[in-house]
Amino acid sequence: MTCDEELVEKISNSNVLRLVEISIVFQHGSDLFLYFSNIPVCEKVPSIKRCLFTRIPYIFGLFCASYSTVFMVIERTIATKRYKKYENRQKILGFSLILGQIFMGAATTFAIFYKFDFENAQEFCSGSQSSDPYYVIVPEIVAILSNFLAFFQFGRLFKINRKIRVGDSANNLSQKYQIEENLNVVRILRAFTKCDFIFILIYFTMGIPFHLIGKHMDHAEYYALFEVIYFVPLYSLIMPAYIYRFSKKQRVERLNRVERKMQVSEDAYFQFIHNQWT
Repeated sequence: MTCDEELVEKISNSNVLRLVEISIVFQHGSDLFLYFSNIPVCEKVPSIKRCLFTRIPYIFGLFCASYSTVFMVIERTIATKRYKKYENRQKILGFSLILGQIFMGAATTFAIFYKFDFENAQEFCSGSQSSDPYYVIVPEIVAILSNFLAFFQFGRLFKINRKIRVGDSANNLSQKYQIEENLNVVRILRAFTKCDFIFILIYFTMGIPFHLIGKHMDHAEYYALFEVIYFVPLYSLIMPAYIYRFSKKQRVERLNRVERKMQVSEDAYFQFIHNQWT
């Protein structure tokens, strides 16, 4: 799969991406200003408004992204079950899946902040400080289980599409294209799902114990350990590199398959045409 310069340029110039970058610069820039200024220590505590302004978009984006594999597997499941007519479907399915993903991200964010202390400022700006830790733990467990099911379903879809390709010879050209497209997309999305599931499993599983014992720990130790497991920036570098390498490998394998098919002798080719006509 070659690099789509137009797509990369659209992502790089995305207003959403710029909004995230600006919010991150604002958050860390204001932190540096507070830490290096001569303001009294107790006044350096992040305000509730600033904390919510920076953490709510982060929590929403984190969980919205964590459900991306779930809705992708739903789309591919529908494409597999209705492969004979899927190419001519309306755009309403895509819009519905996008809205569903946004709803899950918003619902999870609402649940996490439902028991948030909006009255007292925190020593450390975090979205996981709920008076009831289960309002944070349950959404994380749901995200882990849903991604596990998505990863399992992608494996089933790959086997189903291979079985359809081999077994049903009455498909027309459009249906055969849809089957091949399902196989190619599932291969790449399965790799993405595997990487994403490993991240979610490690990140959320490591965070769950801290939510349970956080109330009984010293605040300084709690926040220090909380930052240790915070490897989202590292993951944001690993994921694109992994997907790019996997996509490149798939592209090479696809080209090799095409070359092998082109090496079929002319006699075999004309014999195949003869069998189709007779």
